[in-house]
Amino acid sequence: MVVMFMKIDSIDKLIEHVVETTDRSLPKLYQIRYVYLETGKYLQKNTDFFFSLKKKLGEDNYSNEMLKILYNDDKTTDIDGWNKVVCRGTAIVLKRIFDELGIESKIVKTTATQENSLNLDFDIHHYFVAVSDGKDNYFLTLNADLGNIQNHMQTKHFGNNISYIREDSDGVLRQVYEGEEIPHKVLSDDDLFNIDKKIGYTTKFMFVEHNNEEQEKDVYYDDFLEMLRNEMRGNRWYLSRLVEETSFFKSLNLDDGFILNKEHIYDLEKIKRKIFTSFDDTYSNYDDWLFDFEYKKRNDFLTKEEYQRDSLIKSTIEELNRIEKVIMNDQFTPDVSKVFNTKFIRKLYRLGYYFINPKYLPPNSENNYATSDYISKKLEVLFREIFDANSGYNSDFNKLGYSEQEGLIKNYMLGKIAFNDVKKENSLPPYVANDEYIEKAYKYFDENIPIIYNRIYFRAARNKHDGRYCLTFTILQQTKDEVDRYFVYDLQKNTFREYRNNELIDFYNDWRVCKVYDNKLNDNLEVENIENNDDTDDFEDESTYNFHR
Repeated sequence: MVVMFMKIDSIDKLIEHVVETTDRSLPKLYQIRYVYLETGKYLQKNTDFFFSLKKKLGEDNYSNEMLKILYNDDKTTDIDGWNKVVCRGTAIVLKRIFDELGIESKIVKTTATQENSLNLDFDIHHYFVAVSDGKDNYFLTLNADLGNIQNHMQTKHFGNNISYIREDSDGVLRQVYEGEEIPHKVLSDDDLFNIDKKIGYTTKFMFVEHNNEEQEKDVYYDDFLEMLRNEMRGNRWYLSRLVEETSFFKSLNLDDGFILNKEHIYDLEKIKRKIFTSFDDTYSNYDDWLFDFEYKKRNDFLTKEEYQRDSLIKSTIEELNRIEKVIMNDQFTPDVSKVFNTKFIRKLYRLGYYFINPKYLPPNSENNYATSDYISKKLEVLFREIFDANSGYNSDFNKLGYSEQEGLIKNYMLGKIAFNDVKKENSLPPYVANDEYIEKAYKYFDENIPIIYNRIYFRAARNKHDGRYCLTFTILQQTKDEVDRYFVYDLQKNTFREYRNNELIDFYNDWRVCKVYDNKLNDNLEVENIENNDDTDDFEDESTYNFHR
């Protein structure tokens, strides 16, 4: 899921590694890009530092003295074998590497400062690096791209535009960074993609084109997320996972080779019987069932839904009969097998939809409300299937820091991919006057944020014993028939579970909830408020939306 790498537990070793592995025969801009990406693999944003600035860690907040030490630490902070950084530390690391390589660069400090609510005796500024390839200057903000790099995604803060003068929300023109204005060049996504192909940051992937020909392409992980997003459209992916959970589908005991030779003829007979008896076990054989179906059809004894269902049963078994005939005639070549498998399996999945628990179904024309049960179930399926939660397997993703993990989960998996079908028109239940739950849902609904964020409330929580982080998801009751649902994903242990109301005390004994999403950490210091960049779904923004009711 992420770039494969090892930890480098000191900044000096990191600098040595990056300098030694930089190909100096490449053009200067390519070297700069390589340094940016390679350095970004081994740094983690110091989440405890940023949370402590807003007093979000309770008794675990860093003291003002410690905040000052961490902010002014030129070598970053080694925690659990990771180099923990703030933007100033990241800029210093890049500058040292560029110096070693003989590449001209300078650290640039913004004029805006962190709101000093802690009465600190020092100001906290945002820093970025201006680097030259000998012809042009480029602005780099690595701290905001750490999550993108470690998840092998397109970066968003390399070669961006940072204006020298910018109009703030009050209409006042302000200087953005200190010193004289720096002429600089902005790089497009295409520019970066071509460089990334050359230096090996992209991944080779074989795509099947419309003419069934395979073609190898260079991709980022974003491209895989887009493929997943396409699979999610129309809830095909989600419904297929629910079908696989049904007793009907499990009872078929399917495997990849079950229809490939004569040895499986008996299996086909058992599957045929299982199909029609799963819907009605009063028939002893398929011929009796078929005779009755045709009789009911001729005499209009079937409802529209019954006719659609039974027609599907019939066509599925007819497909099995065709498969059986081909096998018996020794005509079942691999190509024929692929065609039959695809058609037959699709029909089985369609039959399986009838066995899904209705409360987990997505909103549709008949029930145009995305229930809490649906959202909760989809959330559980997402973490089980995409992140392998509760499997006992931990990927490189689970070794990353909180800030590098949270952005992928919140902004991409949930914000852009899994819940595209949850819209304003189906997110709110039908209005009922004087219903306290429904009126509350309407009162606090916010159209200015992704709609799913009105239904799933995110919190970070820090373990009181070892300092690791988890994400909590609260799906609030919106009707009297629903209940509040609480889910927790342990980012390091890769476990996902639901906590019932009577279990929450156990959770709070071990975890301290950091109320992250109440306000932005600092409007002036958010990267998107410094860079002239329309796309703000990055990993720097810890608290974009107000989620508190």
